[in-house]
Parts: sequence; structure tokens; C-alpha cells
Amino acid sequence: MSIQLTIYMKLRFVATLLLIAFSHFVLAQDTSRVQNKSQNPDTTRIQDSLPERLTFSKVEVEAQYPGGNNAWLHFLVKHLRYPEAAINKNIQGKVWIQFIVDQQSNVSDVQAFDGPDQGGLREEAIRLITTSGKWTPGLQNGRQVRSYKKMPITFNLSRG
Repeated sequence: MSIQLTIYMKLRFVATLLLIAFSHFVLAQDTSRVQNKSQNPDTTRIQDSLPERLTFSKVEVEAQYPGGNNAWLHFLVKHLRYPEAAINKNIQGKVWIQFIVDQQSNVSDVQAFDGPDQGGLREEAIRLITTSGKWTPGLQNGRQVRSYKKMPITFNLSRG
């Protein structure tokens, strides 16, 4: 009986390995079909004919401040004006901003959608984005596109 059990266990082990290998093979083929589908000339023609005013909420490469994060931090240090009302009431926090960067690098539709309501922090965050100048547009399929950008601006009163 123990020999039959050992043979059964070996057969079951081999069957499991075959099932895993087969499922990996099937998944690998499905992935390659999806990748090849994006290279379809018909898809490219459709993307080329998309309206210029179409705004992407997700893109392959997000819009960013020219020069990247270091340049953005330098801009903040130089231009951020902590509101007096927030200083007097010890208001701190993270303000989340959403805005659009178009294909020509212009910023528009700046909105604060989360963060402290009092003390003027939201208004200051909106002012910073509005006066920040042109941004590098987001990229989708290698093309510059109009896209939303969401980011936080943190206001912190450091104790010296």
C-alpha cells in the first residue's frame, strides 16, 4: 500500500508541476498579445486623432516642474509665503493641489481639494502653482498630452 501511495504522490506532484508550467505558458502568451495590441497601427491612428482638449487623469510619465524635484523645492523655498493668519493660529498641514498641464506646458484649473481650511494655506498653495510658470507636460505613448497633476504642498512651522 505504501508503494501505491508513493507512486500516487509522485504522479500528483508531476501533474501539479505540469499545471503550473502550462498556466505560466498561457499567461505569458496572453501578455504578449496585449503588448502587441498596443503596437497596432489602428490604435496609433486613433490616438493621433484624439482631441487636443482631452485631459488624461493617468499618464505613463507625469507632468513635472522643469528641473525635477530639486528645482521645485528651490522654487518653494524662494517663493512660499507662510500666511500670517496661519502663523498666528499655529496652523500647519499638507494641502493637496490638482491642476492641469497642457501640451504647451501651461498650468490651468488650479484647485486645492484637501488640507486645512483656515489660515490661508489653501490660497497660498494655489498661488504658488499659479505663479510657478510652465511645467513639463505629461507623456502618453511618447506624446505630450494634457493631463491632471495632483501633488501635496506641506506647510510646517518649525520651532527654532
